[in-house]
Amino acid sequence: RRQVVRSVRDRVRHRFDLTFREIAEVQRPLGVVMALSTVGSDPTVVRAALDKVRCYVDDDPRCVLGSADLDVFRWEPSAQGWIAALGIHVEGEPDE
Repeated sequence: RRQVVRSVRDRVRHRFDLTFREIAEVQRPLGVVMALSTVGSDPTVVRAALDKVRCYVDDDPRCVLGSADLDVFRWEPSAQGWIAALGIHVEGEPDE
């Protein structure tokens, strides 16, 4: 199992520009939970890239893709946007 996971990880990272991480081991000896991420300015392009990776992994005969959750998040380039969204107060900044 470890060899297959490393092989798939290396092939995916080599072919696609993304981050690949094993995030949890399931109780089944042959199962693994992986997270992949990438960034881009166009959500459609990001979603298409992640779909290509999903198809690439699903086409590998050594892998059985149990399920895949695909989320695309919009990033607010303003630090103030993130600070406000998280409800954090920054010293020296006026409260809104």
